[in-house]
Amino acid sequence: MGFVQTHFMAYAMDAGFDMILVGSGMGGMGIMSVVGSLGLGLHSDRTGRRRGSLALAYALRAVGFVLLAGAGALGSASVLMASVVVIGLSWAATISLTTAACADHWGRTAAGTVTGVALGVMWLGNAVGAYMPAMTATVGGSYTAALWVNAALGIAAAALIRVGPEVAPAGTPARA
Repeated sequence: MGFVQTHFMAYAMDAGFDMILVGSGMGGMGIMSVVGSLGLGLHSDRTGRRRGSLALAYALRAVGFVLLAGAGALGSASVLMASVVVIGLSWAATISLTTAACADHWGRTAAGTVTGVALGVMWLGNAVGAYMPAMTATVGGSYTAALWVNAALGIAAAALIRVGPEVAPAGTPARA
């Protein structure tokens, strides 16, 4: 999400979108982030953290980056707003779902340490996700490559999470 936090507005305005629309899009992502966190959290309690909801969150993120690339290429405000909705749904959901999955897998005793490590790695990725697009845009003159790399990473994350075993919370029967 380093790209979105750091480069969304510059990318969208470079693509010719009005500053008010782009600023509204950032706000819309925040609102959709709340919806996504609550909705995917509820979904995870019913279907499982990893295979169901966490994989879905990363798949949504990948789709959002594809839409964002398409919005710039097409100059379409509708596609831009679709990317806002889809990226927003996944934004904070990965944090709460990762925290829950860590607690499910390692238990409450180690939850603080394990979650700290997992979220620390996520924030390092966020830092790289802010820096690398700046470098590619500076060298290549475009954010296009960064958008496609983000989409590919979202697909890879969803696939890797999907094939891993589902771990049931302590005291509950395992889900198939």
